[in-house]
Amino acid sequence: MPGFMVTLVTTFSFESVGVVREKVIIIGPPPVDEDAWTEEMQRQGKIMSKTLEETAKYAHACQEASTEMGIDYVDLYNSMIKTVPEVETCTAFLSDGLHLSRKGSKFLFSLLWPVIDKKTSQLPQIFPRWDEVDYVNPETCFPAASSPNSYDANCV
Repeated sequence: MPGFMVTLVTTFSFESVGVVREKVIIIGPPPVDEDAWTEEMQRQGKIMSKTLEETAKYAHACQEASTEMGIDYVDLYNSMIKTVPEVETCTAFLSDGLHLSRKGSKFLFSLLWPVIDKKTSQLPQIFPRWDEVDYVNPETCFPAASSPNSYDANCV
């Protein structure tokens, strides 16, 4: 895990390209359904490469790295485990034992949305709402290139 932690810290050092840590969210991995993933790997002629125990270590490493770097963290692994106590029932959240299904994606969204809302709720609205756009002359509702933080709120 130490190598993974170094990689995480390096990966999430975005300041050099203009992304501040306050805008980053780390999402931990979901639990793996070993039986379903083994079946998928066999179907593809590959060797089983993920275990629940190993995935738990990666989830913990993601959480440690996010704490160390002061980055928000969505704990998908433990949230799914707590929601469905028996790992076998996580199958509904996973399309192939590893990757999120539609239900899993909705579950992730339910965890991610509050974090995104917290990060963005104080941002100013710089574009009109869909129902404020003049559909005949939409260009009148959007900011000119010279003043990106204003628009005509009366464009309807």
